[in-house]
Amino acid sequence: MEKNIQHILQELYAIDPGLKKHEIEIAQVIEAMTRQKPDTKYDENFAKELRMRVLEKFSTQHAVAKKETYSWFRSPWVHTLGGAIATLAIAVPVVYFSSPLSGGVIENSFSGGTRIARAEANAFGPLQPVSVNTQHEGRGGDAQTMEFGGGVEKMSSLLYEPVYTNYNFSFESTIPSLSETVEVLKRESNNDAGSQYAGVLQRIKMGLFDLGKVNNAYVQSFTLAEDRDRGYVVTVDMVGGYVSIFENYSKWPVRTFQQPTISDVLEDEELISIADSFLAEYGIDMRAHAPGTVDSRWRVGYETATDKSLFYIPNVQTVVYQLVINGKPVYEEYGEPMGIRVNVHSQEKRVTSVDGIMTKTFSASSYVGETDENRLRAILSKGRMPVYAEPTKTVDVVLENVSEGYMRRWQFDEATGTSNEIFVPALIARVQDFESVQKEGLWQETVVIPLAREMLAELEKQSEEPITIMPYEPMSEEAEYMKEPAIEPRG
Repeated sequence: MEKNIQHILQELYAIDPGLKKHEIEIAQVIEAMTRQKPDTKYDENFAKELRMRVLEKFSTQHAVAKKETYSWFRSPWVHTLGGAIATLAIAVPVVYFSSPLSGGVIENSFSGGTRIARAEANAFGPLQPVSVNTQHEGRGGDAQTMEFGGGVEKMSSLLYEPVYTNYNFSFESTIPSLSETVEVLKRESNNDAGSQYAGVLQRIKMGLFDLGKVNNAYVQSFTLAEDRDRGYVVTVDMVGGYVSIFENYSKWPVRTFQQPTISDVLEDEELISIADSFLAEYGIDMRAHAPGTVDSRWRVGYETATDKSLFYIPNVQTVVYQLVINGKPVYEEYGEPMGIRVNVHSQEKRVTSVDGIMTKTFSASSYVGETDENRLRAILSKGRMPVYAEPTKTVDVVLENVSEGYMRRWQFDEATGTSNEIFVPALIARVQDFESVQKEGLWQETVVIPLAREMLAELEKQSEEPITIMPYEPMSEEAEYMKEPAIEPRG
């Protein structure tokens, strides 16, 4: 026993040398623990409990800040900025963050796994209604007019007539049983991890500045950069609960752009294998995610392109690991699978970036659910797509495999000026024979309808108030305004 205790004490002294002066008190803690549990086994569980008690009781640098804070990182658009607005960017040895504080992993919201705590009904305030999906609306254009690929649109002509398509969605699938209440989740962001990590940082002695003098400190974010050939940069948003990985560009060779050919694109199995290996190498928690699938929707555009040499084939392919909560898949409100996305460079056979790694601590609150199956069927029949008063064409779409899942949505809270990330139970319906329908301009493979009653009102208006488009007048190749100079010449 004595040997085990001494080993634990040496680890504690390495974390906080100031603990040595409390050696007598620490011995009393050990004695008290053994009195409470006479049959204690001096194993790893005992070691973890001892470390935690000692550090909480005696560490002079232990962080106790519990203050909630507003963070720009809670806003969805700011994630793309990465570390550019980080309040605190640090580079310290990983040993400080894998300290023996609790047997190798500091217990907090970043510990991994999924946690759901119950809250009172309607705890998240009013749920904002959802509307039709217009941000990714397809034009349904002819392949001779437009070429699509890799998220980049190429137009063979600047002069084209827009196509406004109405989609008639039909389905024979049964709808899962409906409940009078639905359990809405809100992802919680707190600085419990930030407070703990600040306590570790403040033990580092710096001659330039004494971090220990910062009161009630917590880490908002930090960045670790790999100092090696083809290394990566890891940015951790402690308040928002996000981790992103991307290339450390200073350590990667400068790429000379080469337009890939279709033969350069790796098979799905190889792309998934590369992504799987990377996630395993960096110990990313995948317990709440489905196996990876490759997003290859760009291939439909390639197959229908009249001149494939003009089609942009993406260098980078994306492997998606969909988030699963309570055994149900999670989708963005516009129908895309939501989860961890790993980008793989086909020609280099290397991962270039990873996003969507996040903490999974939720609050759950009950809201009134929609029980009118006819209402839901009517909304599904429109597929959350715009309805035009005078469409250019109409396309029939069949939905199948209606099931339950979650819809992720960002809701802006005017009272606090923050955006809350909520997950609403939803009906999920897949488009049958999607590749054929995609050629008609439909971009969404999945239709997502929330089951919270108060979110449905706007969706019913799309059929009652169709969109009216002003008459289109094609611009001639030499418009009148182009014949006159913009500025009167001098002299």
